Amino acid sequence: MTKEIQPDTYTPPPILSNSPKHDLKKDYEPLEGGCTLPNLINKILKNPLSIIHELEMKKNAGKITCLLLLIATVSFSVFGVIVGTFSWNDQI
Repeated sequence: MTKEIQPDTYTPPPILSNSPKHDLKKDYEPLEGGCTLPNLINKILKNPLSIIHELEMKKNAGKITCLLLLIATVSFSVFGVIVGTFSWNDQI
């Protein structure tokens, strides 16, 4: 009446073959609609790979860089003002 002890083995779960796959090449396309501030904000939120495509192809790289810096500066300034208004006392 001896009982054999079998070691616990870990079996990984099966890989689902019907998992959705995202095609990165589809989003990696030229910037449509020109290099304007509203279009650039729209592309940052919806299709950022198109901005990277434009920067790698060196099309309007200077203008895109300046607009991205402008967007970042305005966003950080608004964030700073909003966070700063929560404390009306002396700041550190």
